[in-house]
Amino acid sequence: MTHQIKKLSFVHIFPIARDDPRRSYEESFQLVEFAEQLGYDAVWIRQRHLQYATPGAAAVLAALSQRTTKIGLSTAVIVGEYENPFNLAESLAVADVLSGGRLRPGVSVHPPQPDNPLNDVLFGPGWREDDFSYNRIQKLLDYVSGRPLRDLSDIHRPNEPSHVPSQPDQAEAGQYLQTYLESERQEPHAAGLDQRFWYGAGSYRSVEWAAQAGLHLLVDNILSARDLTETRSFDEVQADQFQAYRDQLKPGFNGQIALGRVWAPTSHASPERKAKFDAFIDKRTARTRAPRELGGKLHLFRKDTGGSLDQILDDLGHDPSYEYADELAILLPFEFDYDDYRYILEETATVIAPALGWSPTR
Repeated sequence: MTHQIKKLSFVHIFPIARDDPRRSYEESFQLVEFAEQLGYDAVWIRQRHLQYATPGAAAVLAALSQRTTKIGLSTAVIVGEYENPFNLAESLAVADVLSGGRLRPGVSVHPPQPDNPLNDVLFGPGWREDDFSYNRIQKLLDYVSGRPLRDLSDIHRPNEPSHVPSQPDQAEAGQYLQTYLESERQEPHAAGLDQRFWYGAGSYRSVEWAAQAGLHLLVDNILSARDLTETRSFDEVQADQFQAYRDQLKPGFNGQIALGRVWAPTSHASPERKAKFDAFIDKRTARTRAPRELGGKLHLFRKDTGGSLDQILDDLGHDPSYEYADELAILLPFEFDYDDYRYILEETATVIAPALGWSPTR
């Protein structure tokens, strides 16, 4: 195989047990620590709402930053319509500062489904007038970049306080706070974080916008397109989208592509695990045979990647979209358990990824 991947990562939903969420997080943290020992370049946390999964990925990444030292910390993805861009910018900046600059936020945005009865509860009664366009993500990037949000040039800022009021009156206390605590930008400022954002995309429109806005590209095993037909394979359409991304890249921006694939390798699996993985793929294959309508749009699913090392290499070798990938992101199936995840991570890092040209991070 001629194409070599530069980075290896994995995507995990961080499942939460209803009655013991702390234990669930500890198990997921141990999985990330294990992946770091194997040399993985990054982990992606799926952010979900109203599910037994992580809703606040920024907080979880901040905690993970204290348990790890070098693995990249990513989100797949933070859905923008649920977030206040300013508050999210603050939370991500805190996590990035704590991690030493390892954060790689993945984001996306799309309008709420108009027939969802929870819209008023989730987004407030004025959600129909809110802006759920790409502008929401652009605001987030502007805040994180350190752009001045107000003019404080008239405030005199000595290096050290000449007088700290011990029992200030209201006016004196207000002047002190304004002089020493006020900032013109979002704080803390995480230098370079705005260059490490990824967009979770699945359509031509979204990949082209991500390229023009200066966001790296994260994709998985589902896409939508204006020209879906049963004669065009998933991989052909995705490769076309990747070319569109490359063609539209913002000048001076070296956009990276992370290719997500659902992964169930079996070369060194026990007979029981192999049967489990094979049954998982067989159950999900029917949905990949033709485009399906979801939310008023046609979507196409890719068949999951599994089998022996030779079968996986053959699958990727016939996948034109793989040729564009800078990073291979292993999508851990929701239905598997902790031991299955450890097996997949180890099998990938020690057997499969080296055959694709990857070397572990040291």
